[in-house]
Amino acid sequence: MGTTFEVRVWCREDHPEAIPIGELWSELQRCEEALSDYRSTSESRRLVEMLSWTPVGEVLAEGLQWGEHLHEASGGVVDPTVGPLTRLWRRAARQGALPPRDRLETAREAVGWHLLEQRPGPEARATREGMRLDFGAFGKGLALDRMGRLLVEAGLPHFMLDGGGDLLLGLAPPGAPGWPVRIEGRPGDSASLLLAECAVATSGLAARPLVIDEVQIGHILDARSGTWLDQDVAATVVAPCAAEADGWATALCVLGD
Repeated sequence: MGTTFEVRVWCREDHPEAIPIGELWSELQRCEEALSDYRSTSESRRLVEMLSWTPVGEVLAEGLQWGEHLHEASGGVVDPTVGPLTRLWRRAARQGALPPRDRLETAREAVGWHLLEQRPGPEARATREGMRLDFGAFGKGLALDRMGRLLVEAGLPHFMLDGGGDLLLGLAPPGAPGWPVRIEGRPGDSASLLLAECAVATSGLAARPLVIDEVQIGHILDARSGTWLDQDVAATVVAPCAAEADGWATALCVLGD
């Protein structure tokens, strides 16, 4: 997913083999293979290329469920069908030139949650050529939630999972009031919290700026307009699960106050 994942688990010192580390990395791999916008062989890429009703696997089905929920709750700010626009802007960043207006309009025509149909099975189909799914707004969070469920099922509820700065926290270590978490929306603007049984995600423009035509812009795309945020903004969200925290951290940066 283009970042580093870290697993911290409290367990008995004489039973470290109880940690299902192989299963955790396999689950992360499953998420990558289902949701990735970068892998040409990912399930999400194959789905939109078929233009016909296609069975959807468990991981992608959960991703589509979260996509629908966050799209509706955020008023369209979170939209996994934004892939054609993110692909266009990534190419513009590599070439160092703003995308031509006609290509921008063509990409916009292939974006819209209503263009992805779903039915029980589960099955889904893209209804327009050029569609592309991008779960960047909450994909890491979804992976963390699925890894966290594995640890709970293994009888290891005391954990902290870190996916590139997005956190999923289980029960605190025995005797501790919580997991210490330091959040930083902007350099020098930080706070420390003690948290447990929740998720934390921070999104903002300072960490990953893009420069196109000598103009610095952020990495957060407004799916409604197809343009990047150019404001210096950051948001931290504490929520019951990581997909929710991840998605809303991005959405709140777009929505503002």
